[in-house]
Amino acid sequence: MALPGSRVTPETADLMRPVLRATDPAGFMQLARFGVTDPSALDFAAEPTLPVLLIHGKEDQAWPLAANAVPLAEALPDARLVELDWVGHFPAVADWRTVNRLVADFLAA
Repeated sequence: MALPGSRVTPETADLMRPVLRATDPAGFMQLARFGVTDPSALDFAAEPTLPVLLIHGKEDQAWPLAANAVPLAEALPDARLVELDWVGHFPAVADWRTVNRLVADFLAA
């Protein structure tokens, strides 16, 4: 399963397979194309006044890191971007332990 990343466990892949099969491919690709391709799409980024944690899989083929999370992290005044190796489009599913730890640490800070 390329979408969640190369290191997804067989158990996680089994859980994700029905959801991915039920997803309309045309709708999914439309969403994927929406990414941050227009600089004006980031105009809202100066508005948040709280710290923001962005967790992104380095193997995300739907919303590539350099085209989406990186520009967003640069535009947000107090953003922290964490890039996860071996993870694709679903970090909270593919590497939930790491994501839970990152969120807990972020909220505790």
